[in-house]
Amino acid sequence: VRVELEELGGRDLWDAVRLLRGRWLQPHRNSSFIAGPAYARVVVDGIVRGDLGELRGFDVDDIETMRYVSAPDATTKYGTGYHGGVIEVSTRGRGR
Repeated sequence: VRVELEELGGRDLWDAVRLLRGRWLQPHRNSSFIAGPAYARVVVDGIVRGDLGELRGFDVDDIETMRYVSAPDATTKYGTGYHGGVIEVSTRGRGR
């Protein structure tokens, strides 16, 4: 992912995700338990940041990795309320 992000330098993370992994921004199929579409939430360096709009606050040059975590896996890792899954972002310099 880092190489892909370097090619998009000067953009915010929203644009990078839209161009590289656009499906992550789409609503996900919801179960019969949830009304309405379920969008992914954003977690940066292990901290829940909120909705997809949070991606606009990051420059791609500051991002090391990003990945999508499915709703079941996000629920296991973060608890309930992640029906659209999670976009996990790791910033540069933080290491994992």
